[in-house]
Amino acid sequence: MAHSAAAPRGRLKVSLPLIGHRMLSPLLPEFHARYPEISLELDFSDRMVDLVAEGVDVAVRSGELDDSRLQARLLGPFRFALVGSPDYFRRRGEPKRPDDLQAHACLRYRFPYNGQLQPWALRVPAGSPPQPNAFLSCNSIEALAAAASDGLGIAWLPDFAVRRELADGRLRPVLEDCAAEPGKFSAVWPASRHLPPKQRVFIDFLAENLLPTR
Repeated sequence: MAHSAAAPRGRLKVSLPLIGHRMLSPLLPEFHARYPEISLELDFSDRMVDLVAEGVDVAVRSGELDDSRLQARLLGPFRFALVGSPDYFRRRGEPKRPDDLQAHACLRYRFPYNGQLQPWALRVPAGSPPQPNAFLSCNSIEALAAAASDGLGIAWLPDFAVRRELADGRLRPVLEDCAAEPGKFSAVWPASRHLPPKQRVFIDFLAENLLPTR
């Protein structure tokens, strides 16, 4: 009876970036098999969610934590890659150095919360990395991955978002030696003295499975 009373249960509201469904969806059957009494309410959005005001139990975020009301646990690193389709590179050639990107059709991500283009954080010998003009920009990583796969240009995307396309040859990386330091994903939640079992086991599950070692 004591074990039953302590079993994780209840509704858990989780916020993830739009691309998060690629990482989380394959894991859901195992999570529900382990914790059948937890009901997940998933919100996929690239907007900046206020966890406290919106009653979110756990969020997956990239970058640094700058909200003192939240606690965080590192889930794992990821890298960005410059990718394009084999057909695009046959037609336009491959860039050999970052400055060559100015002559290419570049597909760039636009942050939905402020409308600014995401910087391309490339490692260059001196000065600032090039920020090429956007042949196409949008606020969806999925759409950029599709556009790159269709041969429209070169995109700067997180590696986990295009793992399938790289594996089956629809996309190919370029300028791999110029990739900057890796990014990171963290699980964040409203700070409190007591972490309910449903939150604790979900965060542990994400840390174990979301970004597997490769």
